[in-house]
Amino acid sequence: MPQTAGSSALKSGERFTVEQRNSWPENERWELIDGQAYGMSPVPRVPHQMLVGIFFQEAGRVSGRQTLPGPDRAR
Repeated sequence: MPQTAGSSALKSGERFTVEQRNSWPENERWELIDGQAYGMSPVPRVPHQMLVGIFFQEAGRVSGRQTLPGPDRAR
């Protein structure tokens, strides 16, 4: 599989199936969206996640509001 930078698509306009995706190397992170393959960022490591947790805890303390890392769909 050719590599791409960031979250760019593997090949614009080319569509892939789940079966094709499952045959790609397991150490590469790809997501299929409507058959289009997008390269994903690596999973954050533990030190990064710990710092994110500290940041959100401190942001909540300073603001007096609950803060949560990650997508927030609650409105």
